[in-house]
Amino acid sequence: MNKFKKQTIVEVRGVGFVNKGAELMLQAIKQMFLEYNSGIKLVMEVNYSKGWNIAEKLASRIRKEGLYVKPTGRWKRINIGFLFGLLPSSWRNKNGFVLESQIDVVLDSSGFAFGDTWGAAFAQKRLTSSIRQWRSQGKRVILLPQAFGPFEDPNVLKEIQTIGKYANLICARDPVSYQNLAKALPSSKNIVQYPDFTNLLACHTPIGFDINNHQVALIPNFKMAKVDGGLESYKTVLINAIAITRKLGYKPFFLIHEGLKDEKIANDVNSRLNISIPVIRNKDAKEIKGIIGSCYAVITSRFHGLVSALSQGIPCLATTWSHKYKMLMSDYQHMDGLIDDLAIDSTILEKKIKSVLLPESNEALRRHLLREAERQKKLSVEMWKAVFSMLSADKNLLS
Repeated sequence: MNKFKKQTIVEVRGVGFVNKGAELMLQAIKQMFLEYNSGIKLVMEVNYSKGWNIAEKLASRIRKEGLYVKPTGRWKRINIGFLFGLLPSSWRNKNGFVLESQIDVVLDSSGFAFGDTWGAAFAQKRLTSSIRQWRSQGKRVILLPQAFGPFEDPNVLKEIQTIGKYANLICARDPVSYQNLAKALPSSKNIVQYPDFTNLLACHTPIGFDINNHQVALIPNFKMAKVDGGLESYKTVLINAIAITRKLGYKPFFLIHEGLKDEKIANDVNSRLNISIPVIRNKDAKEIKGIIGSCYAVITSRFHGLVSALSQGIPCLATTWSHKYKMLMSDYQHMDGLIDDLAIDSTILEKKIKSVLLPESNEALRRHLLREAERQKKLSVEMWKAVFSMLSADKNLLS
């Protein structure tokens, strides 16, 4: 264990509780910091401009996770950070609050926030409006593995160049993201490539989950509306996949990885079936990963649902609306598992589903994915070593 000064505080950005991928990243960060140095305080920002009750509800959830709260925004025209700064430090510490000025390290774990898809304003809100000030205050700024780009929009390019100038380390999650960064930041020496780090998060099947009646998980994603053919074609693929899965003697179910929009897709598909399939909802991120790990196979449209399947050696197929799915499948050398055309012929779809469901191919694919998962996990371990090495080398953090 590295000996840091007593009040070393790390703010984690881009994580949360509504998006299960963001929640998985939060849990993975917690796990790694607990193993590295349990004395380091992890912090999440809460914006009180959205209303005191709403902010306090989120703050309570953050404290329940064992993290501290950084209050920001304005309440009744009062700067919340300034207001909390007037309170005794003993009170703030007792009630789980820290100030912006106390933070030593900023970890950004946005997943996918910097690129033309999200625009310049989003990048500013997430990072660039503050990154100059953070560095002038001596804070370390590290972007954990995530997708980046493209940066064809000049305004977005300007934002990523600001990040490149002030961030200590930028971790691309895939080769396309790395190349997007290299093109935008040709002289930068702080860009590296590592896989999604939730592959290291340990999870178990929740108590009471019936694996005999929930064998093949279908994880929907409303963002498939962006793909040619839209949601109607997507729902047709799901309906056909359910029919093929049942014909082969397996029991499919919907696993809701995010929220109401995904659940609506499941409900719409169920309304078109002669016999509906179960819908599992309202599970936390670790429970969802545990359920995925207990499945016979998975058909997913959620990125972190795919990470959770691949990293646990679960045979899987994936639809795709972004390059990040293709890159992830490439990492695991499982490109045959992609469903990259919603107009897919039913014969081809059945062939793909058989490749993950028939016992012999299921077992062979399971062995292959477990081997690849070990390789990916080693890369994630290397990433954390690089992050912690950077913290250990900072004399301002050491006692």
